[in-house]
Amino acid sequence: MRVRISYGVDLEEIPEISQDLLVSAIDTLEDSVRSLRRALEELGDSNQRFSPVVTMLDKSRLKLSKADLTLSDLQAMLEGLDNHYNGDKNVPERRFTMDTSGNSTEQTENT
Repeated sequence: MRVRISYGVDLEEIPEISQDLLVSAIDTLEDSVRSLRRALEELGDSNQRFSPVVTMLDKSRLKLSKADLTLSDLQAMLEGLDNHYNGDKNVPERRFTMDTSGNSTEQTENT
């Protein structure tokens, strides 16, 4: 099960955290490629025993999915950072508030 954890960090820490996430994704992808190479070898030596190959493929696909989720999180984080430094000049200085029914009401001044 995958859960989202939210916490605050200083802007200056984001590049280092980003590097750590990218290294983790690369490690996971490299591990997946190693598993696929083993599956290929096993497939050549299988003598019609395919269940080990199926298991290796399943594990490799799970690793690919994990890496993809990490990369997606990293991309969103860096897009937000890029927007902070370079983008969205048209962001309003006021933010929308929500009433308890979930309908947008009026804008309030930043606090």
